[in-house]
Amino acid sequence: MKKRLMSAFVAVTMFVSVATSNMVQVQAGTLEIEDNGNKITVTSEEPIASVENNCETLIKDMVQSVQNNDWEKYMGIMSYGEREFYKSYFSNDSYTNGIKQITNVSLVNVQELTLEQVKEELLYDEYPILETSEDVKPYLVELDCEVKEENVFFYNGINYYLIVFVKEADGFYKVAQFNRPSSELANNVVEKTLDTTSDNYEKEIAALEVLEYADEGIVINGEGELIENEYKIIEKENVNINAGIVTLAENNYKYHPALGNYTCYSIPTKISVCLNKTGGSKIVTVSFGKYVRNTLPNEWYASWNKESLKAGAYCVKGVAVYHSIKPVNANYMVSQGTQYYVPDTENDATNSAIDATRLKLAVNSDSCIFFPEYGAGTKGVAGTKASGRLLQWGSQYLAGTKGYTTKQILNYYYSGSSCSKSSLKFIKYSR
Repeated sequence: MKKRLMSAFVAVTMFVSVATSNMVQVQAGTLEIEDNGNKITVTSEEPIASVENNCETLIKDMVQSVQNNDWEKYMGIMSYGEREFYKSYFSNDSYTNGIKQITNVSLVNVQELTLEQVKEELLYDEYPILETSEDVKPYLVELDCEVKEENVFFYNGINYYLIVFVKEADGFYKVAQFNRPSSELANNVVEKTLDTTSDNYEKEIAALEVLEYADEGIVINGEGELIENEYKIIEKENVNINAGIVTLAENNYKYHPALGNYTCYSIPTKISVCLNKTGGSKIVTVSFGKYVRNTLPNEWYASWNKESLKAGAYCVKGVAVYHSIKPVNANYMVSQGTQYYVPDTENDATNSAIDATRLKLAVNSDSCIFFPEYGAGTKGVAGTKASGRLLQWGSQYLAGTKGYTTKQILNYYYSGSSCSKSSLKFIKYSR
């Protein structure tokens, strides 16, 4: 049965049951719903989002709420799955990264995208509603920002962001994903609309360069300056920092963003993690080493063969480095959906494997850092060779039954794949 919204206000979610037992979302203030000629009046106290529920209007509301520090309104534009995080985020005064670091912001441009354009950008593991929603609408959004401190999340000047709306069960559009796009996506979309006579032209070119450098593993601001406060920049003789735009590898799996091979080793000193499974969506910032030590035992069984555990250590570190440059969210680098970091869970067996790989990274045959995707697999089965996706049970099978070393395990899955043309290299860096 169709229901028509008669007036528009904004507020926190509230529901009312009508004759059909269907649920309909209502907004703040007084809202009239027409049901077969019968008007039902509902009242809600706290603000959320525009009842018009047009995605471009919601983006304007979103930007205005950031400018006004109207966090109640901002939360109302987010999907239900994200609201627990934002409640924790806005109540935590000690964590200031993300949208809270913005002092001034204006909306410059919005471009609706197709699902085909963003198929390699959608983070299904982070935002499961992207798979279950019947209607997904992606947008490339151009924001002009002033910030308290520049970092990987926001910097002064033009920032490009991918904002993805989903239609939730109540029929309303809400934001499910909000993070930086790949440079390939941004360039393909923006270059068609760039106006050399525009006052923003130079800043837009600079914003595209920020994304291009991110594809190389380098974090810069809109002035082209390195942001080094949270990274150790490792320059190798066989790494060309000025290589230009790195060609994105083919993405064989939908559970991670478009793959980029980094030409510079920017090792994070700290990782910001959203505890969206065990910590009420609180954000914690931990050292890179602590993150790895409290993630590996939750991704690999500590009782497994040490060669499998060492392969896991390389994977966990690689994923963390990748997302420290390309965060999964505009407010934090990774969540417990990215990798299962749980505080105070390190143990001797996994720590021993991590220590054996200390200050080491696995890079591809071109000496570039790549995204080392991994998944569960099946017990007693190695899985497909050169798939570009390590299987955890497969790594244990190869180590315990076939006698593979760590390097052989990693090469079994990544060498000859889209991640690496041939055998991997293993580099050592210093703090």
